[in-house]
Amino acid sequence: MVPDERDAAQELHASVSDLGAFSRRAVRSDITGRIEGVRHIAAETEGDGACALHSTFGVPAGPSARLYFPGVRAMLLAHVPESVQEVYALHGGSLSEALADLVDPMWVELALPAARAIEQGVALSSLSAESRQALGRRGEGGRTERTQ
Repeated sequence: MVPDERDAAQELHASVSDLGAFSRRAVRSDITGRIEGVRHIAAETEGDGACALHSTFGVPAGPSARLYFPGVRAMLLAHVPESVQEVYALHGGSLSEALADLVDPMWVELALPAARAIEQGVALSSLSAESRQALGRRGEGGRTERTQ
């Protein structure tokens, strides 16, 4: 995160210094429910495709009071490893099996069929965006590669 974004994030969090101020400013949605007996109410987030990140790290900001955190994608990327191998090694490798459970279906259901289609002469541009993305993002070190 660049210094201006860091300052903006600190300013936002300072403007909503307690939970009461946060809940009074946040724009609530009609979606409600209970999770493990605790009542939850959805809140609107900045509409830039990073809803999960803004809802986790953001605070009500600007005239819209939607949950927002400046530079949230860059902030998150600055705190995660760059390679799959580094992720598999986190916490002594204790999360590698769970990570493989998340990654392998993308490989089996998207990337592998896309690779096979390309081998058969199908144009890359004719594949779904999800298949192209999965094919391009598969790193070394996944369970599928270790077991073959």
